[in-house]
Amino acid sequence: MIEKIIRRSEAVDREALCILAGQQIWALRLTIHVLSDEGNMLDCACLAAVAALRHFRHDQSNQV
Repeated sequence: MIEKIIRRSEAVDREALCILAGQQIWALRLTIHVLSDEGNMLDCACLAAVAALRHFRHDQSNQV
């Protein structure tokens, strides 16, 4: 569910994750720790995920 929401939000430019077309890409892993569930856990998790991914920046690397 969260993955679908993140894909639709376009929080990550998937084209920018490509290192070599059709061969290598950057992989992102997102871990969400729920400290308390007083309701709306899915909403909060999605908001946190999208905010984290929009804030994420990776260094440009050159393939040798």
